Amino acid sequence: MSEFSSFFNSIGRDRRYLAEHWANYFASFIGNGVFPLPSVGLQVIAGNAGTSVIIRAGRGWINGYFYVNSDELTLQLPIADGVLRRIDRIVIRWDLTERRIFARVNSSAPASNPTPPPLQRDADAWELCLADVLVNAGATSITQSSITDNRWNTALCGIVAGLVQQIDATTITAQFTAFFNEMKPRILEDYSLWTDNIQYYYDLYTQLVVQGHAQFTQDMADFFLQFRNSTTSQFNVFVSLINGFTTDSTTAFQAFLVWLNNFQAQSSANFNNWFDGIKGLLDDDTAGHLLLLIQEIQTFLATDVIGTITHNLGHYPLCTLYKVDGAAGIAGAGVYGAGGGNLFTIPAEFEIDGFDRVTVKTSSAYASCTEINKISDTQYGFADPDPDNLTSLFLIIR
Repeated sequence: MSEFSSFFNSIGRDRRYLAEHWANYFASFIGNGVFPLPSVGLQVIAGNAGTSVIIRAGRGWINGYFYVNSDELTLQLPIADGVLRRIDRIVIRWDLTERRIFARVNSSAPASNPTPPPLQRDADAWELCLADVLVNAGATSITQSSITDNRWNTALCGIVAGLVQQIDATTITAQFTAFFNEMKPRILEDYSLWTDNIQYYYDLYTQLVVQGHAQFTQDMADFFLQFRNSTTSQFNVFVSLINGFTTDSTTAFQAFLVWLNNFQAQSSANFNNWFDGIKGLLDDDTAGHLLLLIQEIQTFLATDVIGTITHNLGHYPLCTLYKVDGAAGIAGAGVYGAGGGNLFTIPAEFEIDGFDRVTVKTSSAYASCTEINKISDTQYGFADPDPDNLTSLFLIIR
């Protein structure tokens, strides 16, 4: 029906009213929640033994239906999980199927950070949360600090304020005070322990720093004293050695000067005697012959660059220079039909430039042999560009 009104006297039983009619009537001016007087009405506190809680006497109102708990009601919580925590929600439940309002425990799933189970609020049931209880892993008892009072939380429970003019907040204040008084000694104890630890480690650190500094200072003093003594001793030894060396050197040098003067005088006397003995023996032909021999030796000893070869042996080579007569334009020093006489070695100098270059020097008598012919990787010929000169040089490297 679209319209309804109540309540009127019945005539011939034409006005009949159900319980929900009265509930709707009262719900129109009395809101859901617990009654605030007394302030401990339906308060949840820790039980006397084990994991239990107590709901104090009080009254509540849900959807126009009245609830009364006339005495303290003990509720036993499920056994705590051995590893994880849990939140148990203490509710009063309006259940239309059972046609009553009663208190019960709704438990969350165990977790590291559990969340409270949801409240059922629909046409069949409506729950008001009086408190949430944190059940720690392995807990065997419940403390008051583990209980969160939700009676003043309008989203979860709320206070009936339709016809009530005063609201008593002493109980929730007392709960907070009890929690504060319970936690205050722990906080002070933890703070005291923390300050004691800080002071202990500060004193220990200061002591270690002072001791370390003193030890460091002493070690440095001992080191420098030892270093100074050792250095002084070694310096004195060094000075003694220098003085001895100076004395010995002076004596030896003076002896050397005496020997040198004696040698000079004796050599001069010997030369004069030798010269006096032979100066009457040399005639003009003999002197000229000696001069030619000297010039020939000087010519033989002179070294001129005749050429530089590039090879690919990959190492420093061993070089030998040969002279061959009658082999003009040598292509092998008597090889490959070039003709020529016997080979014989001649003095030469070889400048090795890395692994691939050799510069050849020999007597100025062969300085005209500057034309280089590569015979193989290890044989090179040096010829005179003048076809009338039949003297060639032959270089072997290995």
